Amino acid sequence: MRPPFGYLNGASENYLRNNGYKIVDWGIDTNDWRHPDDISASLDAYKDALSRPGAHRQGFIALEHDALGTTAEKLAPAVIRYAKDLGFEVVPVGTCLGLDSSQWYRQ
Repeated sequence: MRPPFGYLNGASENYLRNNGYKIVDWGIDTNDWRHPDDISASLDAYKDALSRPGAHRQGFIALEHDALGTTAEKLAPAVIRYAKDLGFEVVPVGTCLGLDSSQWYRQ
């Protein structure tokens, strides 16, 4: 579960954890909602994060808004190509959390 705006208080965090939810935070904020028609600024957020020393030794979870057409149709494919060209592996969030795929969704 990604908390809206990344905000949780103690009560909501306890509720989520006690009810079997994994809380997901991000390390790259693309701010795609600020410039929905220009993917270059969002792509720059990736370029900055993935070029840092030691970037290949750590994982990244990025915040994007798939409801934005440009993000889903243009930014995501560009980011995937860019990351793969640098030798990164692109995986689902559940993999980043170390979960078996049977645990990615709740019934």
